[in-house]
Amino acid sequence: MEEPLLPLKLFKIRDIAYSNIASVLASALLMGLTFYLPLYVQGVLGKNATISGLVLAPMSIGWMVGSMLGSRWLISRGIRNTSLIGMIIIAIGAIGLAFVHEGTPMFLILVFNALYGIGFGFSFTVFTVIAQSSVGYNLRGRRLL
Repeated sequence: MEEPLLPLKLFKIRDIAYSNIASVLASALLMGLTFYLPLYVQGVLGKNATISGLVLAPMSIGWMVGSMLGSRWLISRGIRNTSLIGMIIIAIGAIGLAFVHEGTPMFLILVFNALYGIGFGFSFTVFTVIAQSSVGYNLRGRRLL
């Protein structure tokens, strides 16, 4: 019987299983960040809606920079080292934001948010490459016609 979306046997491949677990955990952090950080900036710090939305901009810029650097590191330092570095950068950003309080300068919040983005750029680029390179061409996608 064919799977409608994704062959579950792919998760028996260790690299795919680990990269998907790490990706789910990082995505949970991403969702928490994008949902709650603007609310925190607007509700607790008293900034307007424009500022609370713009506080996510360093993450988007950092993501772009991180994916460019991560793709270069992927070639020179390998898949595991690059993904580990990305996850460490995400953890640093997460720990930094966990200790944010009302008196924390906005600049520091932006720096931690940029670290998140750089880490996501490093990690998610590698996770995509791992998923594509761990299987044969017959499992990379199916033609509908």
